[in-house]
Amino acid sequence: MNQFPLENMRCRDELVDAPGFYCLAREGELYLVYVPAGTAQAHIELNQSAPLNVSWFNPRSGGEL
Repeated sequence: MNQFPLENMRCRDELVDAPGFYCLAREGELYLVYVPAGTAQAHIELNQSAPLNVSWFNPRSGGEL
């Protein structure tokens, strides 16, 4: 988690569509979303036209993105 600029990010939980989901955002640049284990599907409302890259990280086991 040290690789992310957490001090420059804001809580934006309203961008995700389910209770128990959390979102930190650096608007238009970086979004960190916590999705609880066992979630089959999630919707994130970004309202942005630029393509985004998606990477997954398991906070329990660590490792690379």
